[in-house]
Amino acid sequence: VWTLLGVLLAVLTRGTALAIGIGVLYTLVLEGLVSAFATQIDALEPMVQGFLRANTYSLVRPLGAVIEEGVNNGPGSFSGPWVDPLQAFLVLAAYLAGFALIAAVVLRRRDVV
Repeated sequence: VWTLLGVLLAVLTRGTALAIGIGVLYTLVLEGLVSAFATQIDALEPMVQGFLRANTYSLVRPLGAVIEEGVNNGPGSFSGPWVDPLQAFLVLAAYLAGFALIAAVVLRRRDVV
């Protein structure tokens, strides 16, 4: 899913450098800060439950890929909100299909033969 987000951004911006910059800003600033503030502002929690980060961590958590001792330590830490694994799968599948479809449509319309 994260890779397809990068592909979509690269197709939309017609380059990789800007796509990488936008992807990093989205991940760190939007998802990171909003997720951090969601613990204090209850109105943000439903929005955070739809983010890629919350759903990817929630999908791999039952597999034992998330170590509970390291949840709040380090740059890759995630402390929630956790969602149901089925919801995480469905949300990520929707993102996957949406990113692929939008990238394909934009690329097809811009393709000059």
